[in-house]
Amino acid sequence: MNGNVGTCSSAGGSFDVCLFADVLHHTDDVTILLRAARRVTRRFVLIKDRLSENRFDFKTL
Repeated sequence: MNGNVGTCSSAGGSFDVCLFADVLHHTDDVTILLRAARRVTRRFVLIKDRLSENRFDFKTL
């Protein structure tokens, strides 16, 4: 399923897994997304993201 998890209308516990791959650093409020993911996910919320701490990191994002 693709879409906006912050406005996801799926029922609670609809999915076994929710995956965030390189998206959390694009949002201003991560907690909105994580709360929505927790609501619709039965088992796991997986997060894969990057952190930019210096100029070299920023160039590789």
